Amino acid sequence: MLIACGACRQVFGIPEVKPIPPDAQALPPDGTHPFPDGATPTSPGLRMHILGGTALWTSPNTSWTATMNHPFAVEDVWLGTSPDQGQLALAGVDPNGAFSVWIEGEVYVDGAQQVQLAARDYAFFSADAFDTGDSYIDVASSAGGMIDTENIPVPAARWYAVRLGWTSSTGNPSLEVLHKSNADPGWVRFNSMNLRH
Repeated sequence: MLIACGACRQVFGIPEVKPIPPDAQALPPDGTHPFPDGATPTSPGLRMHILGGTALWTSPNTSWTATMNHPFAVEDVWLGTSPDQGQLALAGVDPNGAFSVWIEGEVYVDGAQQVQLAARDYAFFSADAFDTGDSYIDVASSAGGMIDTENIPVPAARWYAVRLGWTSSTGNPSLEVLHKSNADPGWVRFNSMNLRH
């Protein structure tokens, strides 16, 4: 659902995030990674797409080509909290039916970092650890609510392109994505400080 009001734009009732000024101090040091289209990520959060009526993946499939050519997918920004059933309904998705969510952008990884994924029906998290734009490594996957905890295999602390796919067709969807670094006291959600697109 898109609500327009003059100079602002809202998605799911949340104001659209404005680009961060280049000299902003809120984010970790920049390790710019231009996307294939040449754009440089400057907004907090990751790009999120929600598509009702279709389960794009089944375990262990992680093919990103499944996300191509879906003009009716609803676009939003992911700030680390998974869409709940109300948000899915606002996007025109029946949470009791089949749907898919795909999320992409960049995550700041401080070097020694882990990701924890738990999903019903199925989700996967991939990272472009070699910064080539086309060599994503499958880091973690979860099916049936099982928790998968893995290291994010990156060579240095900086921004890395990531992808997160989630699909459900059972009517009992859930997704939890957490991370932990040496600086964190425990498992925490990603937030606008370590997500950008």
